[in-house]
Amino acid sequence: MRISEVMKVCHLTKKAIQYYEKQQLIVIQQDANGYRRFDESDVQVLKEIAIYRKLGISVANIKKLLDSSEREHILENIITEKEKTIERETAQLDYLKSIASGKISMEEAVELRGFAPEYLVDRLILAFPGHFGRYLAVHFGRFLTEDISTPEKMRAYNEMMTYLDEVEDPPFLEEMAELLDSLDTTYFQHLSQDIAAALANKETYFEENKETIEACIEYRQSQAFKDSAAYKWQQAMQAFQEQSGYEEKVIANMRILSRSYAKYLEELQSMSVDWSEKYPQLMDDKNR
Repeated sequence: MRISEVMKVCHLTKKAIQYYEKQQLIVIQQDANGYRRFDESDVQVLKEIAIYRKLGISVANIKKLLDSSEREHILENIITEKEKTIERETAQLDYLKSIASGKISMEEAVELRGFAPEYLVDRLILAFPGHFGRYLAVHFGRFLTEDISTPEKMRAYNEMMTYLDEVEDPPFLEEMAELLDSLDTTYFQHLSQDIAAALANKETYFEENKETIEACIEYRQSQAFKDSAAYKWQQAMQAFQEQSGYEEKVIANMRILSRSYAKYLEELQSMSVDWSEKYPQLMDDKNR
């Protein structure tokens, strides 16, 4: 089938098809004369891509869907993200209507922080639009899903934001800029699920991953690791946390702002106690 026929069947432009090919969503074979020939499987893939794009799914996520044998799991994650987006935008719309109708003045809108439309992760990015805000969003984003609903949370939020505004940006963030920009929410969903699995079944998890863990420990004791950017970043992060009041102003207040983060720290502590004798090298890093 020629591209002109595929365009009609799939309701796609030639440029769209070429773009999806360039993004490696589909691989088209060429005939002896150098013309691209589309078979039925190519057409089906393009139809699927067209449907996903109409539903607002990104090209990056479509590639994951096409490449994965666990499409249902990936779609569930995408649905969850879309539900959160809709919930957030609906709340923002309601708040905007309140401003438009005069129920809330612009002065009140500026001052009022304890409302649901902006999740905490959004506030961090708004308050700190550079690499520091991106780092905070990446590191804490999966835990910041609660609104500021109590005076205690408001105090914790204000104290943390004041500290973050006054503290010097960690110097290593410039080096991490490209990495931070490349990470999306799906990555952290998978990371969160992996951590949850390890914490929920510590014995089973470590037994099943014993070889990987021991190889990791061996590498972390090597000179190669100590010469690596990862080690330098780890050392810089630890120094920053210890010298800047990060523990008292961020970690302590994050416990108040996020029940899931408080639970995560408790589970990490429990795992630390359980495994410090078996794998003491694992406890060298700060995971907070």
